[in-house]
Amino acid sequence: MNIPVGDIEAGGPIVAYLRNGKTMPVRDKGPFWIVYPYDLEDKYRSAEVFSRSIWQLTCIEITE
Repeated sequence: MNIPVGDIEAGGPIVAYLRNGKTMPVRDKGPFWIVYPYDLEDKYRSAEVFSRSIWQLTCIEITE
């Protein structure tokens, strides 16, 4: 999955590693999860953005 650089902005998606103060096990979408602020703006509520919400993330590769 590719995430456009333009998505990385203040108030945009985060890489979550805690839920309610506890680390997330693999069976509960962990260890890391890319989450967008769906409730903040309409632009985050589309099938395309939902598809970028990667759960069970184990590594990130940054490319040009």
